[in-house]
Amino acid sequence: VDIEHLLLKLLEQDDLDLHAILRQFDVDASRLQRDLSDSTIRRNIGSAFGYSVIAYQSLLRGLTSIDVNGPAMRAAVNANWNILAEALQTVTRTRGDAQAYEKTAAALKQTVIDRDAWQRLVAQMDSRLAGLTPETYLGLSVSLTEAMVGEMRQFLKGAEASIG
Repeated sequence: VDIEHLLLKLLEQDDLDLHAILRQFDVDASRLQRDLSDSTIRRNIGSAFGYSVIAYQSLLRGLTSIDVNGPAMRAAVNANWNILAEALQTVTRTRGDAQAYEKTAAALKQTVIDRDAWQRLVAQMDSRLAGLTPETYLGLSVSLTEAMVGEMRQFLKGAEASIG
C-alpha cells in the first residue's frame, strides 16, 4: 500500500487524531485529500498510457504480419454491387431529390445486383454513375486507411521517444 492511499483512507475517518494534527498545523484536510487524489489519478493515468503504448506496439507488429489475399478480396468486393447504393443515394440527393433514400431502397430492397443490373439502374436514375464499380468506389478507403496507419506509426514513435 502506498503512502497516498494510506493517507486518503485515514482522512476518510473523522474520529482520528490526524484531523486535530492537521488543524494544529493549518493544513486543510479537504485540500490535502484532493491533492492526494490528484497524484493517485496522475499515476494511474501514466500506467494506463504506458499499457496503451505497449498494446499499440503489439497491434502494429501483429498487423504487419498479416498476409492479405488481394485477389480474393477484390473478387469479394466486385461480386457485391449493392455497395454502390450509397453512391447512388448521395448523387441523387445532391441533385435535390428529397426521396433519394426511399428511391434507392425501393430499387435495391432484397435484391442482389450485378454489373448489368447496376447499369440498368443508373440509366434510370443517374447515368453519371455508369462507370463506377465496387472496386473504384472503395478506392478512397485505401488512401484513408494508409494515412491513418501512417499517423498511428508517428504517434507510436513519439510515444516511444517520450518514454525513453
